[in-house]
Amino acid sequence: MGINKKSRLAVVAAGLGAVLFLGASASGATAVTTAAPALPPNSVTGPVQIKDGTVWQADLAPAFVKALYGVYNNTVRTPSIVNGAVTWDKLSSDVQAKINQVVTGGKDGANGASAYDIAVAGGYKGTVAEWLTSLIGAAGKDGTNGTNGVDGKDGAAGAKGDQGATGATGQSAYDIAAAGGYKGTVEEWVASLKGDKGDTGAKGDTGATGAQGEKGATGDTGAAGAQGPAGANGAKGDKGDPGTTVSVTKTFAPTTITTIGGPYLDGATDITTFDLPAGTYLINTTVTFDRIDANAVGYVTPTTDTMPQLTLRYGATDANKFGEDAGTIMGSPVSRAGYTELTGSSVKTITLDAPTTITVRGFGYNEDRSNFGGGQITASGQVVAVKIG
Repeated sequence: MGINKKSRLAVVAAGLGAVLFLGASASGATAVTTAAPALPPNSVTGPVQIKDGTVWQADLAPAFVKALYGVYNNTVRTPSIVNGAVTWDKLSSDVQAKINQVVTGGKDGANGASAYDIAVAGGYKGTVAEWLTSLIGAAGKDGTNGTNGVDGKDGAAGAKGDQGATGATGQSAYDIAAAGGYKGTVEEWVASLKGDKGDTGAKGDTGATGAQGEKGATGDTGAAGAQGPAGANGAKGDKGDPGTTVSVTKTFAPTTITTIGGPYLDGATDITTFDLPAGTYLINTTVTFDRIDANAVGYVTPTTDTMPQLTLRYGATDANKFGEDAGTIMGSPVSRAGYTELTGSSVKTITLDAPTTITVRGFGYNEDRSNFGGGQITASGQVVAVKIG
């Protein structure tokens, strides 16, 4: 270690009554230096100089210098003062121990006050939490929007994905009818799809007038004839027959389908009815199915997919309890969460020999053939029956 004014570590040499300033030398060697020129042992005088950061011997406390030389001269080592410097290895072990003790043995100081303690000392009255909140400044203004970046280049086309697995075979129309309660064979069911032969259509309208022929030559102008007398008014004709209904429209508001699954005749919900006079009709039906929304009161999480159904039936008998079909709508499953409506439509031509009541019913089937979903789905829509014969 070198003794200089650049780095002073106070070392109290016990029993010496003096202060020695120590610093680390560039080489890391340990020495006590007094710099040339050399002074005789026990001398307390000498030139006071500072050269290259070295404190000369004359800058040291006289008592320390005297004690240093005294201790040094009393050691069993051979005295060696080279160019006025006392080297570390020539110091006695008790002097080295005292210096090392001061250099390495300092104690930790007391903890300083926190920022909150300083604020309280300055008059702050709130709690720590209130003080921390008070440190948050007001929100800064929004910065200016940055300039839009340049559009990136299109990425390379991805590889073609593998072909998906073949889906399960869907049910046939006959299977769906059988699930709805139909009891006949496939052949009987196919035969039942063929309607009665329609009546002969009305005579068509007169064709368009043909193109006009070429203009003939102008004839001679004839003499003007005398004006004839006014004719008498004709007799009033008989009153015509009342006109027939051309079309019937029936609109029905959202109606809850109470039963899903099971036999159609036992569980179908009656929605509305309407009457038609005898004649041939084109019946156009539209419907909207809607499940209760997932966030609404009464919603029950579905356990399977539900396919709602709307039917128009008439003329049921003991032999044909299902009656005749005036239109059936059955499509895809309705949304499980209830946020998407399901719509459907049908067009059917029927011929009625007498005034007839048409009944509109709601029903449905589950994918797992369970009875889940009753009271969760509504049906609303409109039926328009146009007389065509």
